[in-house]
Amino acid sequence: MLFSRPPSEGPSSLPHHIAALDTALATLLEPHLPPDIHALAFHQELGRQAILNLYTPGSGITPHIDLPRRYADGIVGASLTGGCVMTFTRGAARHDVYLPPRSVYVMSGSARWEWAHGIAYRMEDVVLDGEEERMIPRGLRLSVTLRWMKPNAGLLI
Repeated sequence: MLFSRPPSEGPSSLPHHIAALDTALATLLEPHLPPDIHALAFHQELGRQAILNLYTPGSGITPHIDLPRRYADGIVGASLTGGCVMTFTRGAARHDVYLPPRSVYVMSGSARWEWAHGIAYRMEDVVLDGEEERMIPRGLRLSVTLRWMKPNAGLLI
């Protein structure tokens, strides 16, 4: 886990390659996101947190909502290598989204606050391709998640 100070307190203290990725994603996604969502994802006066995860085939992450008392709205995730299905659930509602290598997702609003997301522990994913199901074996997956820290969220009390 890596942390950066709020922009008003100086330049990013994230490693250069992570700050450059954040900037590149902001530029690439600007034409594709509504301005208010883009601002939530990339332009807040809060500290930035980045986490890099390496998933081996068969690994996953338990369904969760990112810590609501620690992280603000506007979460960006990038699957750099390897693909997987991320499952979003809210009560009985469920949506499976395939995240191929080199894909990006942005969570805000109800997707961030009300829907749990997780990755099942399995060696392959079933993906609907048109009207046919395809089995896609999982490879090594590297992901980066960028979040905004709420004020005082990093303090241990």
